[in-house]
Amino acid sequence: MSSDTRGSSERALVIGKFWPPHMGHHRMIESVSSPDGQLFVVVCAAPGQVPSGSDRAHWLQAVHPSADVIVVDDACAHHHPEPCRPECTPLWADRVRTLGLGPIDLVASNESYGPGFAEALGARHIFT
Repeated sequence: MSSDTRGSSERALVIGKFWPPHMGHHRMIESVSSPDGQLFVVVCAAPGQVPSGSDRAHWLQAVHPSADVIVVDDACAHHHPEPCRPECTPLWADRVRTLGLGPIDLVASNESYGPGFAEALGARHIFT
């Protein structure tokens, strides 16, 4: 990992459906992975999704064994397949806080919600 992307001992977050996980997801996760930091990968899942959230989390964990992979109920499943709305940002920031993952230093995404979500967590954002 390049030193300009992430400092040592940082707590990084990648969040998404990973439905299913693909090379772009893996590159994003690897871009914020650091031997000195902690990486959380949050898999958003809803009942009836195939493959299931637990399957997607298992696959991600197998490829990224140093990451803490967590499955959560997708609070935005009600508006799928539309992109997240602005009102989703504080909801997800609160969800991350209740999971006890914070403080988060860095959020990686390739979606338009990323900068606002990172700001709501008091974190830096990088597009990957």
